[in-house]
Amino acid sequence: MLVRMRESDIQYAILANLRYRNILAFRCQPAPIPIRKGKAIIGFRKSDAFNVGMPDIVCVINGLFIGIEVKSPEGRQRDEQKLWQRRIESAGGTYVLARAWEDVADALGIKAV
Repeated sequence: MLVRMRESDIQYAILANLRYRNILAFRCQPAPIPIRKGKAIIGFRKSDAFNVGMPDIVCVINGLFIGIEVKSPEGRQRDEQKLWQRRIESAGGTYVLARAWEDVADALGIKAV
C-alpha cells in the first residue's frame, strides 16, 4: 500500500531537521486574525493581503534569508507563491520548492543524514 505524506507532515520533517541543526526556522501561516471582545472571539479579519503566498517555512542561515515552500508530490505552486519566489530571489534570498527534507538539504548544501 502506497502512503502519501501530507504537506503538514513534510513541513514538520523539514522544521525538525533544520532545528536539529540549530538553524533558525519557523513556519509562516498567514491566517485570519481574531477580533476579540474581552475573552470572546466575535469575528475575524483577513490577514494582510501582501502575505498571501508566503513560503510555508522561513529560515536564516549565516544571514541569508531562505523561504521554503512545501508541496506534496502532486502539489503545484499558485501564482501568489510564484510571485513570492520572485520577490525573495530578487532581494538576494534563496527560495526552495520542497517535496521532502532531502530537497531542502540538496538546495542548501546540507548533508541529509
